[in-house]
Amino acid sequence: MEFKVVKREFGGIRKYYFKGSDGKIYGEGYDNCYFYREKMGRKRLTVVEGFALVRKGDEITGYWYLVDVDNGFKLYDINAHMQSLCGTGDVAPIFDWVATKPFLEHRENCWYINIKELRKTGSSHDYKYDEYREGFNVVYENGKYYFIDEDFKLHGEGYDEAYFFSGGFTVVKKDGKGYYVNREEIKKTGTSHLYKYSGYREGFNVVYENDQYYFIDEDFKLHGEGYDYIDDFEEGFAGAKKAGKWYFVDDKDFKLHGEGYDEVYAFSEGFAGAKKAGKWYFVDDKDFKLHGEGYDKVYAFSEGFAKVKKGEQEYTINKNFERIKRNNQIMEDVDYLQEAKDNVKSIVGIPAIRFSDDFVNKLKAIVLNYYEKEVEEAKSNKVEALRSEMEYIKKIIDEKKEQYSEKVADPNYQSLLKQAQSLFEKSEEKSEEKPEENLDEEQSD
Repeated sequence: MEFKVVKREFGGIRKYYFKGSDGKIYGEGYDNCYFYREKMGRKRLTVVEGFALVRKGDEITGYWYLVDVDNGFKLYDINAHMQSLCGTGDVAPIFDWVATKPFLEHRENCWYINIKELRKTGSSHDYKYDEYREGFNVVYENGKYYFIDEDFKLHGEGYDEAYFFSGGFTVVKKDGKGYYVNREEIKKTGTSHLYKYSGYREGFNVVYENDQYYFIDEDFKLHGEGYDYIDDFEEGFAGAKKAGKWYFVDDKDFKLHGEGYDEVYAFSEGFAGAKKAGKWYFVDDKDFKLHGEGYDKVYAFSEGFAKVKKGEQEYTINKNFERIKRNNQIMEDVDYLQEAKDNVKSIVGIPAIRFSDDFVNKLKAIVLNYYEKEVEEAKSNKVEALRSEMEYIKKIIDEKKEQYSEKVADPNYQSLLKQAQSLFEKSEEKSEEKPEENLDEEQSD
């Protein structure tokens, strides 16, 4: 049945009532009725999702209620919501009636009333969102945020802020710090540890509990003795700080390895960076001895090589910690290609930038032609994967040529463009230089 609001006078007192399509008058008589006015028209709605908003009493001492028109005009007191979130129960809440969802929104304060919960329990929590995601919504209660399932049960320990779940994890704030919480753990136990990462790596994540960090497996069991700080696992080991020194923890017995370092990097190809007495070294994953001559900076091993810096010099070493001579330029080419790949991928991935046809053609030529200079040597030095990735980038540029047909001056990306253009100019200069052995051959002819 459809209803509209009418005014009727009984015993000399005028009140608001609901008149049904059957011509009968319904309701107990109200002192005011809230109308939702559509922005682009004159239509006035009073009943949405089976509810209407009415006031009993005058503007000073009266209160607003939700009246369930579809269920015998039962009244639901929403003044607790108004007092906690609006600071008053005397002013009509400005509701955005969402006819396709079981929520009513208070637009100014961005909270929602769940109609399903209201009809089932007689009241509703203050919802942060107008829908559930991954089985949960967020509600505000007694100054804290909690997660609520579709059976209206609260979960979590109460947070300063909380958000929707995405991919099984979501961000929360507690005591001024940000953490992740695990949806599966909440579903199983009703609450969640405070996680450092939004996912597991090598079967473990990191959680914070009682001012200490621990490892946690996918069955939510804690491991380790409690640390000042820990990183996630790489190649079976994780950096862990204990009593002011850094060590490596294995993922089997969770024992501390190493002699205690000032700082550590993650393992890569069997070696990790470790800082001792102000200098960086490499440690292996067998006996954790220090290797190398002591550097100012080290980088992770990749394809059997690693960059190091000592003083003003930056060079490449192998796994025997010997300096690599660049007599054929192949290592410089690999370094260049890595830098080019990163810059090109960054630029192509930003749709706001528009390139001219000349700039796109220049980009394609440099990416492909520069690499072709050292194809055979590159293959023998195990950088075929890098070549494939560069060719993939070239393909992306081809596909986006029409999209990036006009170059615009966007100040947000000028620094990125300048870096790329500088790199391309440098590449062109190098590609124009002919190797000395070729010049000698020409002269001998």
